[in-house]
Amino acid sequence: MNNDPEAALEYALEFSELISVENTRRGALPLHDAYYFVSEYEKAVEAFRYLVPTDTSVVHWFVGYSLPLFVYALERSQGVAAVQAFLAGQTSRVSSGDSLYGIWLDGYSRVMVSDHAGGQIALDRLTAAADAPGWMLTSITIATGDEDAILASIEWLVAELNWLGLRYYLEHDPRFESLRHDPRFQDLLDRLPPYPGPAGREGAGGAGAS
Repeated sequence: MNNDPEAALEYALEFSELISVENTRRGALPLHDAYYFVSEYEKAVEAFRYLVPTDTSVVHWFVGYSLPLFVYALERSQGVAAVQAFLAGQTSRVSSGDSLYGIWLDGYSRVMVSDHAGGQIALDRLTAAADAPGWMLTSITIATGDEDAILASIEWLVAELNWLGLRYYLEHDPRFESLRHDPRFQDLLDRLPPYPGPAGREGAGGAGAS
């Protein structure tokens, strides 16, 4: 597998007319993720937008994992105010603040304005919910910047989730830049196999679903 995000973007562009889940079946990154990993955040935001849920009663895992990446790209390209406006718009679509998605939105919104105590309350509520998706927990933890907590969250992902493209995401997601030289982070990476890439295409850098 070619572990070069630029090569992954080139391959993803070949399938840009397809929905993202179809891209991954061909070993290509979803286009929004491909732009994200080469730090082309404006293009990533444009590609992400069609995934943003309008019905928040159920958030598909595929959409769910993409949301924190979208928020990061939005903050990098348009600033925190744009993130706050987006999150506020999402919150207005949630019928109950007690829904898992509503709790996540509240916690993530609080962390974005450095209300870490409020974010922790939401995180505790999600942790207590047996059916809370892992991306909700990890995305709030990552946003806090607490490296020990982030590493613990990644360890959970490795042990409990360990989906096929996880190593690629950990290696290239800019949110983990501060951990690149931490031996604990490298140890977690070493526990994961590399993504094999698309069958019959040498060197195309696929990474699985987001």
